[in-house]
Amino acid sequence: MTRLMLVAHAPLASAFRSVAGHLVPDGVDRVEAFDVTPDESPEDVERRLRYALGNDEALVLCDVPGATPFNGVCRLARAGAKVRIVAGLNVPMMWRALW
Repeated sequence: MTRLMLVAHAPLASAFRSVAGHLVPDGVDRVEAFDVTPDESPEDVERRLRYALGNDEALVLCDVPGATPFNGVCRLARAGAKVRIVAGLNVPMMWRALW
């Protein structure tokens, strides 16, 4: 099964994960939130996601194209990780991914 990862500026990813539980309470266990703090670099984000992902496939929803969370995920994808990236995270997009 493809994992769903939310990668966003802190505390947005965790907040979106909480919102996911409103519509899909049983599906929130499939959602992983990665809050990126202001002191993290794209390399830090890549390292953290690589560790969490292992060899699994994931759909990654990011908050802002071109920002640190997005750049970290792009680094991961360029390195060969099995990820699909969608930027511009919003609630309807996330709920649709859970259904």
